[in-house]
Amino acid sequence: MYVRHAKPNTEKLEEKLAGLEHGKFAFAFNSGITAISAALMTVPPGGYIIMPCDMYGDMYPLVKRH
Repeated sequence: MYVRHAKPNTEKLEEKLAGLEHGKFAFAFNSGITAISAALMTVPPGGYIIMPCDMYGDMYPLVKRH
């Protein structure tokens, strides 16, 4: 079943991942592009991004342009 909220399996996965990495939080995404977008949104204006040139899809040219 597709749900947008209250995903117990995802929440349990995030809890377990955070514990394995000794972190407070972990985030699981349902697609690579969603994970990349979320990571990019944490970079402040004028901030720096270090990434490989063979990044997923056309992300490198997109990020390099902006």
